[in-house]
Amino acid sequence: MSDNFTLAHRGRLAAHPFAELIVEISQIGLSGSLRTSSNQRKAITYFRNGQIVYVVSNIKSLKLFSFLLRRKKLEPAEIARISEFTNDFALATRLIAEERLSQKEIDEILIEQMQEILVEVLTWADGEWEFDPKVRARGELEYSLSEATLLLDYARCSSLEHVNARFRSVEEVFAKSEITPDDSILLPNESFVLSMFETKPLKISDLRMRSAMTDQLLLQALYVLWLGGFLVRSGWNSAFPVAKLGAIQKTRLVRTKGAVPIALNLGISGTLESETAPPAKVDAPAMTEQTTLSLDEYLKRVEKAENHYEVLGLEIAADEKSIKESYFSLAKQFHPDKYRRESAELSRRIQSAFTTIAHAYESLKTKQAREAYAVKLKREQEAQEMLKRTEQGKAAPPKARQAEEALENFQQGLLLLNEGDEEAAIIHLARAVHFSPENALFQAHYGKALSTDARQKHKAEAALQTAVRLDPKNFKIRAMLVDFFIANNMLKRAEGELNRFLELVPASNEARSMLTGLRSRASNK
Repeated sequence: MSDNFTLAHRGRLAAHPFAELIVEISQIGLSGSLRTSSNQRKAITYFRNGQIVYVVSNIKSLKLFSFLLRRKKLEPAEIARISEFTNDFALATRLIAEERLSQKEIDEILIEQMQEILVEVLTWADGEWEFDPKVRARGELEYSLSEATLLLDYARCSSLEHVNARFRSVEEVFAKSEITPDDSILLPNESFVLSMFETKPLKISDLRMRSAMTDQLLLQALYVLWLGGFLVRSGWNSAFPVAKLGAIQKTRLVRTKGAVPIALNLGISGTLESETAPPAKVDAPAMTEQTTLSLDEYLKRVEKAENHYEVLGLEIAADEKSIKESYFSLAKQFHPDKYRRESAELSRRIQSAFTTIAHAYESLKTKQAREAYAVKLKREQEAQEMLKRTEQGKAAPPKARQAEEALENFQQGLLLLNEGDEEAAIIHLARAVHFSPENALFQAHYGKALSTDARQKHKAEAALQTAVRLDPKNFKIRAMLVDFFIANNMLKRAEGELNRFLELVPASNEARSMLTGLRSRASNK
């Protein structure tokens, strides 16, 4: 058995999706090639120290000549006289030599091409994959691709069923990444979950206790943060076993036999199997007319839209297929990475619009989601009609909206509390309690925020006592009340709370340890 065969590692995309393979390879820092295939579609993604440096595919619509035709840089009639047009680098070399395109134009088109290949492979629900650490791109071949944003979009657009299936147990552990990306791109729920990772790793079970989110929202946020590079993950069903990983990391680079160097102005040469085969004779593709929006039309439509369907340019009766096609078409055409050189104001509008269409798709992509959104639209319409009838300033929000308001204000309040802005936190947490007074966690954090103001000590105690009454067996909430008593030098009351908790939960080691420490502290005085 050859060494190369031993080191190559393979599996199925159904068990380890392409997005997760990218993240695992990136966080481990591997170099090599990741081959993926689904039916007749194939792609190779090359990594160097965990970074994607080049991507190639056999799909005709994702070849370089297809991009040049769509951009009208090449006429269909010219394809027939260019025998090597199916070989991307050979085609690029010829166009540069003939001064049809500049190196800068070629580089921009190649980056766009590679990003679209990544988007395509991300959609493959099943197929085969193989990672080979000995097949690598040449040292000169390197492009800077922004795959992090693509992975964020993939995670946000994944169905809840898919996300749930990607977690093995509540004992999985997450920790904050050492190199954290810019968190300004995160949605409120994602920012809230990320804020809980301060100094130590947390299990999913820990996060459940610390947040008031549903399991589905929590897992979705964790999946986004992990794929986006904000968190690292352990205790899960990883693609690379420890034994295999150790052998891969010791691999020395061996040049693939039969590699054909293809030079460009930048001195690029590549070990690209799909590029070295003799070009097949392919008829020039027929050009089809595509109805596309201009950037200005797209931005105006998204900014003026009154509902998610209008954001995607669809009728309210649109089906799931139309919704998916519209979203991915817009995402490809107006992805923010394509407009990085625009002014700061225009870039902001493009990023905001992209977030809006992603949220619209997330809210409409499943039958259940569309049904829930239909209810929301109906309630909004009823509220507007009530407002017109009564001619009052504002209609009272429905109960469902109250719960949503409560959660949003709690998350914002917790973020402010963690940032040390207690005054602003009190305002948001008070709103959370107002909309959801029976939520023990909301009451407890409201009390904790109030306790930072000496003038509101009695009000803080009342909120903490209410929280304990609502959830008497929750040690985290009870500990917040105990901490309040200790801070105000009421040690007997703190001890009484711990004793009462131990009567309810005798096996609590945390409570027993805290009680021992408290008694030791009292005896030393």
